[in-house]
Amino acid sequence: MKTWFRSAAVLLLATFVAIDADAQMRMGKLGVGVGGSMYQYYGDDYTLVTPKFGGALSVTYNPFEYIGFRSLIGFGQFGYKVTSGSNALAPAGGESYTQLMSANFYVSGNLMPSGRVNPFVTAGVGYTYFDPRTNGGLALISGTGAKYDIALFFGGGVDYFLSEFISISASGEYCLANSDLYDGVTTKSGNDAYLRGGIEIRYYFFDQGFMTKMLEALKARYE
Repeated sequence: MKTWFRSAAVLLLATFVAIDADAQMRMGKLGVGVGGSMYQYYGDDYTLVTPKFGGALSVTYNPFEYIGFRSLIGFGQFGYKVTSGSNALAPAGGESYTQLMSANFYVSGNLMPSGRVNPFVTAGVGYTYFDPRTNGGLALISGTGAKYDIALFFGGGVDYFLSEFISISASGEYCLANSDLYDGVTTKSGNDAYLRGGIEIRYYFFDQGFMTKMLEALKARYE
């Protein structure tokens, strides 16, 4: 009888975990991730652009099932070719890049929070430091030029859960800058912009409700 009871308890626990595993974006769930990014210039001053790479650290938190908060600290660069004569600091022009560091905060909408695959959309704001230079090291902004900006971000992506603890996320976003100096020049009207695509692996800490249920199930297993 005791053996039968333990077997039934183990089966019950396995069933509970399998059912609850569908609720991937439960309220109160916290995730921490690392990832790689690709940046591409999207301004209107130069047309010859070169995508470049970077990295990111991220945190997600879900106060509600369908609505969450995401934050990201990103770093990387994008490349472009400065045309001759367009910037007095580098009159010869040539291949150039802009180094970026940003701290972003987003509100996200989880479209399928109970599934293993969760598409999401985001909108946010970020504080960005940028430093445009030629590949030879010449600064494209004078010492008095502003290198800081508060930008808007719009995007989306997909979370794929390998388990309750781990997900892989692919995302893309459009950054609408509040400055026309990301490429070091203001030869045309309108602020600059860039695109960022990223892949992250994220580890999740369970919400208190899940841990309470799990501990109760484990306790019941040995009673």
